[in-house]
Amino acid sequence: MSGIAGIVDFAGRPVDPDELQGMLGIMDYRGPDGRGVWLSETVALGQGMLRTTPEAREAEMPLVSADGDHVLVMDGRVDNRSDLRKDLLAAGALLRTQADEALVLAAYRLWGAECVKRIDGDFALAIWDGRERKLFVARDRLGFKPFFYHWSGSRFYFASDIAALARHPEIPTEIDEFTVAQVIANDYVSNTHSIWTGISRLPPRQAGLVDGSGLTSSTYWDPRDVPDVRYDSQDAYVDHYRELLFDEVRRVSRTVGPLGCEVSGGLDSSAVFSVAHALEKDGCLLTQDLKGYTLRFSKGAPTDELAYVHAVSEHLGRPVREIDAKLPELDWYEAYARERCALPPWPNGAMHRDEYQAVQSDGCRVLLNGVGGDQWLAGSMSATEELVARKEWALLWQFLFGLSRAKGPGRAVYEEVRFGLYPYLPKRMRLGLRKAMGRPVHSFLGPACLSRRLRDRLEDAGRIQSPASGQSRWAGLGMLDNAALVHAKETMELMAALAGLELRSPLSARRLIEFSFAVPAARRRWDGLDRSIHRRALQGVLTDTVLKRFAKTTFEDVFDGYFPDLVCHSDWRRTGISLGWLDAPQFERIVASAANDAGAHQAQITAWNAFSCVRVAVER
Repeated sequence: MSGIAGIVDFAGRPVDPDELQGMLGIMDYRGPDGRGVWLSETVALGQGMLRTTPEAREAEMPLVSADGDHVLVMDGRVDNRSDLRKDLLAAGALLRTQADEALVLAAYRLWGAECVKRIDGDFALAIWDGRERKLFVARDRLGFKPFFYHWSGSRFYFASDIAALARHPEIPTEIDEFTVAQVIANDYVSNTHSIWTGISRLPPRQAGLVDGSGLTSSTYWDPRDVPDVRYDSQDAYVDHYRELLFDEVRRVSRTVGPLGCEVSGGLDSSAVFSVAHALEKDGCLLTQDLKGYTLRFSKGAPTDELAYVHAVSEHLGRPVREIDAKLPELDWYEAYARERCALPPWPNGAMHRDEYQAVQSDGCRVLLNGVGGDQWLAGSMSATEELVARKEWALLWQFLFGLSRAKGPGRAVYEEVRFGLYPYLPKRMRLGLRKAMGRPVHSFLGPACLSRRLRDRLEDAGRIQSPASGQSRWAGLGMLDNAALVHAKETMELMAALAGLELRSPLSARRLIEFSFAVPAARRRWDGLDRSIHRRALQGVLTDTVLKRFAKTTFEDVFDGYFPDLVCHSDWRRTGISLGWLDAPQFERIVASAANDAGAHQAQITAWNAFSCVRVAVER
C-alpha cells in the first residue's frame, strides 16, 4: 500500500513542486516508509511508500529507467513475479533490482501498453514516457487500488486519494448530482464519476494514455477469452480448483512481518485462513507467521459468529484474536467526510476500524480477507438455462436430480423459477409481482425518494441491464465492473490505508475468476450445493462446521442504533431537501420507517446514504 500522485502539463507550463508535495502531504499516512519525487519542468511525480513485501525494500520510488526515458510510480504488487521475471529475462530485459516495480517498468519498456495483460496483482500505476511525451496509466482488474484524476484541458492531475485532488486549489469541486442520485437510490451505475464533478475515476481493468487531448483508455482483460474447462468428473474440477486456490493464497502471502487474516466465521474468510495455515505447515507460506482476527459482538446477537470462529480455531489448533466490535459516533462520520472529502463508510464497514488498528499494532502490514467468494464461487442459479442451450441433456438430468435430492422437489422448482426466471424480468414487472404477492418492496425506496431532477438523471444514465436470455454463463461479467462493489472496495481500501494496512483478496485473483467463467455453472452448484467445488476442495482443510454452513450473516442490525439520533437531528434532511435532492414527503416517510421498524433495512440504507451525501456537501 502506497500513495501515488502526479501532475503533467501538456501545454508546456512549469509545474510547481509545492503542488505535488501538498498532494502527497494530504495522504502522508500512505507513506510511513518515506516519500520520493521526480521532477522535470512540466512533469512532477511522487510516491509515499509503505513497504509490504521484502522486495519493496529495494525499490527507490519514483523508479527511473537507466536511460532516464521512463519514470514509474505505482501503488501495488506483482503476484506472478516469478513467471513475469522469467519472461522478461528471456526477452533480454535488464533488471537492476528484485522489486516488483522494476518488473513493471521493464515490462512497459518491452511491451508497451500490452504489459498490463501480463501482470497479476492489485495495482494503480502511472509511467511517464519521455520518448513519446505521454503518460501511461492503469488500474487492476477488480479495482482494489484506487486511481482518481482531473483533466483541466491541458494539465492532468492524479492521486490515490480523492482528498489530494479535492483540496487542490486549481481543481473545481462541486458536488456531482449524478453520483448523489446513485448513492441515495443505492443504484450505482458508474465507475467513472466521483462525488465531485471535477474528479473522475479510472475504472477497473482499464489502461490508457494521456496526451494533449486528455485520457484515452480501454479494457485490457475479459475473462470470457479463456477457453472452456471441461472434465469428465466433478473430482477433476475440484482438483483443478484446489491447486489454483492454494497457489493464489501462497502468492499473496508475500509480506514483511506477520501475515494477518480476517476470520469472520463465514465460508470465504475461514477458507483463506485455513488454506494459509495448511501452507504454513508445509513450509510454503511466503512469510514467517500467520495471525487470525475477528470481531466480537454481543453474545446471541444476530451478528455473533464466534461459535464458527471458535470451530475454525479449534480445528486448526491456532488462536484467533477477538476485537470488540465498536461503532463510531455520528460525529466520526462527519469528520471522515470533512477530512477525506469522500462518502463515509456504512456502519458495517466502519465497525472494522478498531480491528484494523489491532492488526497493525501486532506488526502486520497485510490483511487477507474473503472478498470475492460470493461473486465467483457460487455458480449461476439459472444453470439449467446454460445446459439447455448446450443441449447437454444427461448433465441437465444429473444436475436437476442432485438439486432435488439436496433441497426437495418443491424447493428445487422454486429456486429455478425464482433465480432463473425472475431476475430477467423488467424492473417494473418485478415490482408489480412483489406487490401482488404482498412482499416488501424496500429495494425501490431509494429512487422513489429522489427529487424529479435527480430521478431523471438516474433514469437517463446508461445502466447495467439484466443479462439477455442465453447468457447465464456470463451473468458474472456484470460483477466485474459492478459499481456498488467497486465503491465498497475503494472505501474499505481507504479505511485500511488510514490504519497502515494493505488488504488482499486471494478469492478475487485473476486465475480463480477465469476458472469461474470457464467452468459450467452447473458444476459450481453440483449436488444442489452452493459453491460445490469450493466446499469439496476444502474438505479436511476447513472444519465441517463451516463447510456445512449455508446461512450468511448480513450485519443489517448494525444500522439500528444510529436512527434515533438521525431522526432527532433533522438539519441534514432539511439540507437535502433544500439542495433539491429529495422528494420531501416520500423521504420523511422513509425516515420514519427506518426509525420505527428495525427490519426496514433498505429504508435505513436510503436514509443513511442521504445523510452521507449531505455531510460531504456540508463539510466541504
